[in-house]
Parts: sequence; C-alpha cells; structure tokens
Amino acid sequence: MPRCNIHSSLNTEACTKAIQLEWRGKEKHALWPGMPAKDRAAAAEAGTNTRHIRTFDRVWRAVRELVQLEGDVVSGRLFIANHKTENGTVRVVRTRGIREVARQYNVRTLIMDATLPAKSILERWFPEVEIVGQIEVPMPHVRVRQILGSPITKKKLAGAGRNLRAVRRYILQRHVETGRGTVLVIAQKDIEAALRATGLPPTIAVEHFNAIEGLDQYKEVRLLVTVGRTQPEPAAVEADAGALSGIEPVKAAVRANRSAWYDRVTRGVRMRDGRGVAVSCDQHPDGLGEAIRQQICEAELVQAIGRGRGVNRTGDTPLDVDVLADVVLPVTVDGVDEWRPPGLEVEMVAEGVWLESPGDMALAWPAVWATAQAAKDWLRTHHTVELPLIVYVYQGKLHRVRYQHPGERQKWRLAWVDPAAVRDARSWLEARLGPLSGYEVVTVLILMRADDHAVAPLDFATPAITVHPGPLQEKLLWFAPAVEEVFLTPEEVAALWTLPPIIEGSTCCPGLP
Repeated sequence: MPRCNIHSSLNTEACTKAIQLEWRGKEKHALWPGMPAKDRAAAAEAGTNTRHIRTFDRVWRAVRELVQLEGDVVSGRLFIANHKTENGTVRVVRTRGIREVARQYNVRTLIMDATLPAKSILERWFPEVEIVGQIEVPMPHVRVRQILGSPITKKKLAGAGRNLRAVRRYILQRHVETGRGTVLVIAQKDIEAALRATGLPPTIAVEHFNAIEGLDQYKEVRLLVTVGRTQPEPAAVEADAGALSGIEPVKAAVRANRSAWYDRVTRGVRMRDGRGVAVSCDQHPDGLGEAIRQQICEAELVQAIGRGRGVNRTGDTPLDVDVLADVVLPVTVDGVDEWRPPGLEVEMVAEGVWLESPGDMALAWPAVWATAQAAKDWLRTHHTVELPLIVYVYQGKLHRVRYQHPGERQKWRLAWVDPAAVRDARSWLEARLGPLSGYEVVTVLILMRADDHAVAPLDFATPAITVHPGPLQEKLLWFAPAVEEVFLTPEEVAALWTLPPIIEGSTCCPGLP
C-alpha cells in the first residue's frame, strides 16, 4: 500500500482510535455457575465476532506503522490479494507481521546457536542486539568433500529417472569407499521418499531438511551426505523480509520466462590448503531478504552437517561429509569435484558380488540390465571400467568363486565376492540366479600384474614365492586379469599361506600381506 495513496487526515491518532472502536464492537455476555442453558448458549454466541475484530485490529496496526514511515514507501505487512469465494473472486486486504517478545521476557538475553541468524534479523526483536563472538571449533577428523554441478533440484530428481538413480549409485559408491559403515543422507522431503523407495541398504538412513535439528541418533555415522538444499522462491523470502521490516523489500529480477529468481554471484569455497574455489551462487538483491535466504538455505545445510557431531570425532571414529550442492558454506572443505555420474558397475560393487557373465548380470539386476544382450553391450562399451573389487583382492578382502548352472554342457562361471558384504555367496547366487549344480571357492594367488613381471615357478619346498619387481598399477581394468588363478590341494594351500612373500629388488610391495 503506497504511502502517497493514504489520505492526509489518516494519522497515528486516527488509527489508534479506529482500533479502539473495533474492540468496542465486541459483544459481551456474563457467565455464572448454574446459568440457564439458553443464556449460556447466548453468551457463547456473543464472542464469535472476536476473530473478525482481531483481523481488523491487525489491519489498523499495519496502517499505523505505515503512516509513521518517512517518504514514499510500500508496506511489507499490508497487502491486497485475490480471494476466491462461492460468489466469485473478490479483492481483500491481508496482513502479515511478527509477534513481539512478551513483556515479562523483555530482559537481557544470551542467544547461542550453531546457525545464529544475521544481526539484521535478530534486531527486529532485540533492537540493541550485539554479536559478541563467533566460535569456530576445528574438526581434524572430519573430511568434507563438495560436489558441484550435481543434479539435485526437485525437478531433476522427480520420479525415478536417471538422475535419481545416479544419485543413488553415488551414495552406494561412497558407502563402499568408506568401509560399508552407517550412512546418513539428508535431502528435501520429496527426494527423501524417492530415495527410500529405491531400496537402499539398511545401514543407510535418509532424513529430510527442516526435520533434523536436534537429532542425535546419527552422531556415530561413518558418512553423511547432503543432497541439494532448501531454497525458497524469492516471493517467500520477500514476504518474510516485508513482515520483519514493515517495508516492502527490493524485488528479485524477472527473467525472460517471466519468473522471478535470485541474482547470480561468485563466492569462494574455503579449502583446507588455503586455496579458494569459485562457485556461482544465488543471492537476493535485498539485504534483509538475502539474510533470510541464507538462514533457510546455507544455515540448514550447516545444521544437517552437524548431525554427524564432527567436533566429537577422533582418529578411531572419523567422519566423511559429502555436500552435493553449488553453495558456499562457513566450513573448511578438503576437496571439490565436478559431478560425474557413477557407472552401473556400482550396483554390483555395492552388493559385494561382481559377476562376469552378462546373462547372470541381467538375472541378478534386471532393473539395471534388462537383458543379457544389454549387459553384454554395456561390458563392450565400458571396456575400460574400473573393477574396484579386483583392485582390493590383493588386500585379502575378496573371494573368487566359480559356479555352474544345472543342465548339460553348462560352463563354469566366475564371480568376485566380498565376504564382508555377503556372508554366504552360494545362497546369494541361488537367490538371484536359481539353483546351482556346482559351486567352488577358487584359490587366488596374487603375484604381480605388469607386462615385464617374470613369475618364478611355484616350489613348495622353498620358503618363499619369488617375484621379480616391476611397476605396480593402482587401478586394474576388468578385461585385464589382475591375478593368477591357481587350483591347489588343501595341503598346498595350507603350506602356501605359511610362507612370507619376498619381492626381489624391493623392500616393500603395497597391498601384499
């Protein structure tokens, strides 16, 4: 409501008088014990107009605040809107505002919060507020990783499309990389439900923003992942800013598609090594509006990260935090990466079973590979895909098994199994593939993998296995076998594992026991 449209005779005294007159219209009726039912019903009916009186009271108070302001301003608490009724759409006057601190609580107050609102917000209730300190506690046993450019908006993650599946695989991949410990994922409410519907492992919990403050049951999770952030429409921020200040804020710019959105500004992510990484972020053009936006968006992300209780972690209880959002937080970040959708192989790695038969891949994961041909095509087109399960086999973490389907001329098929994830590999295979006619655990002997390696003959009469040195490759490809498969008798296996490995010409060999 523009200041210039108010009649010159309308002043604060007139508004105060109008408020008094409104309350005089409140019907009053005495109540007493034992009064007749008819009189009691009349007394109850007399107070039904109080709700309307309070509405007019708020309108007059908003007008009184407006006439006290200097210059040609627009009220942030009084506005005209359209209201649908049974007789059609009508124009109505509405109000919004703030509730003042009650008189008995209007005393010296100490406010402490992990995400303390900006001074411009606090001073609306505490005009003399003073920020006396900002305490930042180090978290040496927390590793923060931020992923930029990830598909984390509601629109991109709507339904069960490829973006949602990619985010799910990212969570599964990080779950494996951090040792298959407990995980907390925090997303928007709709995304929370969608992620849960994808069938995540029971060790992965999912919560949503605006419902996590005070939660303490996730203080020991190994990994915490935030997917996206809460980002209100500019109009919602402007409504809150108007209610706080009493003045209509600067409006967000209108884009070519006639929708309003925030300005884009560049901020820097604070890296642990002292560098800064530029990130394009949202910013509201109004100062108070931006403070409110940050309190809803960035502050809520800080609250989410706090569920992992990083300040309490030790070297024995580390925490990894992954932030999937293009924001800049008041947090020291260890690494910033661009979004790369994880490959389909994550589905097998997360299960702890890597099958080498395309037909069995389709049987075990029909939602990933609809047919054996689809799995075969994927293997052919992704022939350089890394095989993390085989990479870890030389650390003694994996088993190699071979199995056979029932029927004539069925070939033996091979798989890698992580015993930490799959206790009974045969039961897992039969649950996914059907009954098996044969099943064996393959003894895997890791020697070295390099073109110039010369593997000495196995001689169980000598006290060691001798391997000539050569360059180690940290990442092994699925199509290039990383191991030498040796089928030994139980006696030979027992004798083999009692012997220490010796690497000629080298004092260490990473990964070998």
